[in-house]
Amino acid sequence: MTQSLTNNNVPCVMIIFGASGDLTRRKLIPALYNLESANLLPEQFKIVGFARSELNHDSFRNELKNAVETFSKNKFDPSTWQRFESRLFYVTGHYDNPDDFQKLNSLIMEIKPCEKLHYLFYLALPPETMETVLKTMEQTQFIGKCRSPVPCRIMIEKPFGNDLAGARRLNQMLSNLFEPEHIYRIDHYIAKDTIRNLLVLRFANAVFEPIWNRNYIDSVQITAAEKIGVEGRGSYYEQSGVVRDMVQNHVMQVLTLIAMESPVVGYTGSIDDQKLQVLKSLSPIQQQDFVFGQYHGYRNEKNVDPNSKTPTYVAVKLAIHNWRWFGVPFYIRCGKNMAQSMTQVVINFKRIPLCVMENPALCRNVQSNRLIIRLQPDEGISLLISVKTPQREDRIEPVHLDFRYASMGMKMPEAYERILLDGLLGDPTLFWSAASIEAAWKAVEPLIATPCPDDKIFSYEPGTWGPQQADDLLRQDEKEWL
Repeated sequence: MTQSLTNNNVPCVMIIFGASGDLTRRKLIPALYNLESANLLPEQFKIVGFARSELNHDSFRNELKNAVETFSKNKFDPSTWQRFESRLFYVTGHYDNPDDFQKLNSLIMEIKPCEKLHYLFYLALPPETMETVLKTMEQTQFIGKCRSPVPCRIMIEKPFGNDLAGARRLNQMLSNLFEPEHIYRIDHYIAKDTIRNLLVLRFANAVFEPIWNRNYIDSVQITAAEKIGVEGRGSYYEQSGVVRDMVQNHVMQVLTLIAMESPVVGYTGSIDDQKLQVLKSLSPIQQQDFVFGQYHGYRNEKNVDPNSKTPTYVAVKLAIHNWRWFGVPFYIRCGKNMAQSMTQVVINFKRIPLCVMENPALCRNVQSNRLIIRLQPDEGISLLISVKTPQREDRIEPVHLDFRYASMGMKMPEAYERILLDGLLGDPTLFWSAASIEAAWKAVEPLIATPCPDDKIFSYEPGTWGPQQADDLLRQDEKEWL
């Protein structure tokens, strides 16, 4: 891997737009520092920050040193930091000012880390500011340099647009400036090892594939719960809500990995192609298929409308209209201020057709098998089966066959380390395509197309699993949340 980072196709300059923001301090720079610590950054690689904040090179480096000490999971090492900070530079500027972009270009020409400049742009910005940056980039020298001799790459943070129309507009702007294979739309969720393991679990274990379909699976549940509230991000959350914040991106990634067909070996775009087919197969969401919630006290949060109808919780029933999954409901619930922070998938298998135990009382204890995939925290996999207890009297009890990642004794890599490394290497496997982004937005359109009606949003107490109406959504199918 280190050798591949020394060739001419690896960017030698990374330009971070939004370099003074929270994402850069908490995630990007600590991840880049960790890559430095592992000797995975190219030797001549430079990182140039661009933002409106009035900083110089030294103050920028000092701020990022504090960020690394606070947020990196690696122990801070002065010698590693000394190497790393020599890569860091900063330009103060406005995103709509071509003159400021020329200042940025002049700095890069001054530090010129390689003969044939190969840029990696990183847009750690909200969608509306991304559009401004792209418009200004088109007016400067950056794009002309990107076309030849070495094309540039661009990495874009979610949310990718605020709706389907916004995503299409952003995709069009990007396609005017960059080659499709060099546009990396980021969802850090997919870079987590536990999420990536969904493919391994499915396609590297012969025991699962024959039963991974409507003939054996009764239902699928995906839960993405956060114990915290909006944590001072009221302005952002008022614009996004739970659907834009979680469902359209993170949850759809998990859903597609659970439901997709096997990818084609040797074709890097095949995983995205198969995920796209799942998104295209989703039946339109109907009014009776979802419930919104808002935690009690949300309207008292800073920068939140006191009459806000922004949902902080959603439960939705999805249907995939294809041969493998026809008739299998997929239940999703996401929310803030819930009972615990937890992301998991539950594959609920069909009950046995006939209990062959002579004692009818034994049959009442036989439960359907469940495969529980815990994505965070306490990452692992658990299979619920029924067994006879070791007693003289016959008795059947459910037990869990458990695997925990922690038992392997290895540290889980940070998602942003993998994202940034793949961006440097030019590996598109983890990133959304334009078509998949648009298909995901189209799937959730019924949830965001109109203001939330009063009869579809319900209050729930912080520290619970959401409103009672979410339980009723499953109860009408004679099911319950697991």
